[in-house]
Amino acid sequence: MQDQSLNALTISFGLRNLQDRHRGLTEMHRVLKPGGCLYCLEFTQPAAWMKPFYFFYLKFILPVLARVVTGDKAAYDYLAGSIESFPRKEDIALEMHNAGFNPVHSHSLTGSIVAIHVAVKPT
Repeated sequence: MQDQSLNALTISFGLRNLQDRHRGLTEMHRVLKPGGCLYCLEFTQPAAWMKPFYFFYLKFILPVLARVVTGDKAAYDYLAGSIESFPRKEDIALEMHNAGFNPVHSHSLTGSIVAIHVAVKPT
């Protein structure tokens, strides 16, 4: 894709699957026009009060339900692990900033289970 060719770019639940997140973010920055926005919906670390309940659900309840419904428990084991090891929304915002975006805003949803990051390529 050409440099500075997009006004906006979106990614949902894919950032945590990138092999090299910094490289992916710098590529997103490269293809955005100055003033363009990256909108990223991604899992994040839940609020402290929700964390024990959420991770119990992810590790013990969801995989069992998934095995019954889909027959694929392993995919949901991977999901739980990738969410648990994914950085907090503040750390992702810093990674976006380090890739050249400024400003970066993060909005928590559902007890901070997910967050929407809005990152702007400076003009």
